[in-house]
Amino acid sequence: HLAYTEGRPNALVYEIVRQFAGRKPGFTLVSAGLIANQVAMVHAGLVRKLISAFAGDIYPAPGPSAVIQRAHREGSVEFENWSILSLVQRLMAGAFDLPFLPTHSLAGSSMAENPGYAVVADPFGVSGPVGAVAPLRPDVTLIHGLAADQAGNVILSPPYGEGLYGALASRMGAIVTVEKIVSTDFIRHHASLVRIPSQVVLAVAEAPLGAHPTGMFSPGISDVPGYAEDLEFILDVRRRAKQADEMQRWVEEWILQPGDHEGYLRKLGHERIWALHGKSQPDAYVHETRAQVIDVAPTGRADPDASAEERMISEGIRRVEDRVRVQGYDLVLAGVGAANLAAWVAVDELLHDDPRRQIALLAEIGLFGYAPRPAEPFVFSFRNLWTSKMLTDVVGVLGGMIGGAHHPVLGVLGAGQIDMRGNINSTEAAGGTYLVGSGGANDVASRAGELVVLAEQSPRRLLERVPYVTSPGERVTTLVTTMGVYEKPRGPSDFVLTGYFRDIAETERDAVEKIRAACGWPLRTAPDLRILPGCDGAHRYRMRMYDPAGYLRGVRGIRS
Repeated sequence: HLAYTEGRPNALVYEIVRQFAGRKPGFTLVSAGLIANQVAMVHAGLVRKLISAFAGDIYPAPGPSAVIQRAHREGSVEFENWSILSLVQRLMAGAFDLPFLPTHSLAGSSMAENPGYAVVADPFGVSGPVGAVAPLRPDVTLIHGLAADQAGNVILSPPYGEGLYGALASRMGAIVTVEKIVSTDFIRHHASLVRIPSQVVLAVAEAPLGAHPTGMFSPGISDVPGYAEDLEFILDVRRRAKQADEMQRWVEEWILQPGDHEGYLRKLGHERIWALHGKSQPDAYVHETRAQVIDVAPTGRADPDASAEERMISEGIRRVEDRVRVQGYDLVLAGVGAANLAAWVAVDELLHDDPRRQIALLAEIGLFGYAPRPAEPFVFSFRNLWTSKMLTDVVGVLGGMIGGAHHPVLGVLGAGQIDMRGNINSTEAAGGTYLVGSGGANDVASRAGELVVLAEQSPRRLLERVPYVTSPGERVTTLVTTMGVYEKPRGPSDFVLTGYFRDIAETERDAVEKIRAACGWPLRTAPDLRILPGCDGAHRYRMRMYDPAGYLRGVRGIRS
């Protein structure tokens, strides 16, 4: 089991590839988020079965992994899909030695067919039937932390993702790497930050930059410096993964030839490592923002030069602001991709209009009340961690804040595919093409007050019925596309086109026909179709502040 925390156990992944290269160990691999270079285990043929919530590329923008898609297409790996919360709840059940754990997630999705999910009666008769997940007990869990003593008491990097449940659930225990081995006195001094007790740790090893190329957050521990994500490294993996032979050359260059972790660090080089440490500082974004060229003025007028994606995001901003004002939401969960740009700018504008308003942005790995920083569009951006009011875990955000009994949450999500009733597919397209999986989307769709969804419009994406239901659509009320807006009441009803962008066509009739041709379901239109204003200049300015490279705004693709 690869632990899903802020710091990924990548040095351990590399060592497994080195130890088992050329063999077929037939591992069952458990991961709430198998990303970036971690797919090397799949490429090397070490994995027989993958139990995951997300398997694909995520930084700086989400997308399928060519390695994962090849394994799925060729049938070399068996896939078992879960949502992040339901997978962590399975680990919780294993850690607590329970026969099952109740869950609000998965009902109404294709994942409800998993053998580890069932619907059971409420033994206390308070509610109707409830979902339940079976315990998951990996043989061993791999974890990367900030620091540990020689006994194996481990300080993790927040936010904590799955927390300690993988380690506690493992039959044998955890193998841990850390940035630094420290004294037990140091551990006692920082006892409030210790998350893994030594009793469940099989071995601990010092591995500086052991989470590279993902980042490592180190708040308030001066002896253990953090480091930011290595964008160039991750983009190189994405590009080279496209071809199996090129991916093999990457594995040989970065994993096998260095021989061990020390060799890997030597190959990275002091200058690159020094720069990553520098980018982890809380004010690093200031220099990077100044270095970017923002070639649009922050006006309130519609911008005719905006891309279709920018136009969609701008309308998404308006819809998020509207739903927050009308329904009084004080929590907004931003999904990855264009959806998080819409949520970020909307919340920013709402707080600007009323600074006293208590409205907080959430992110599934454990961020609460963060204020996005410029020049980085990634929803889990390292620099956003410094601004959070609380850093917790998956259970706290998706289980307590989204799924709990307190304030309702507005979810803002993207969609690989969506059907006329709002069901979202981000897992498997028709013909067996693997996408990325649920991540936390199913958990949000299962419990949020309502959902605003952003998606590119095309017949491949807007379907009459999605082939795989990752997230049920009952709570989806608004769909914003690159051509217009669809709305429906919450519940089992169909979308109706209620507005279109003025530059789609000169007349309403022509606009509707263009939209109909790009829609995979029988189009229904409202009797009073609105003409949408397009991309607001001020919105475009803020989008570019967050995403100057254009990864999410449709002006720069990722060569993957």
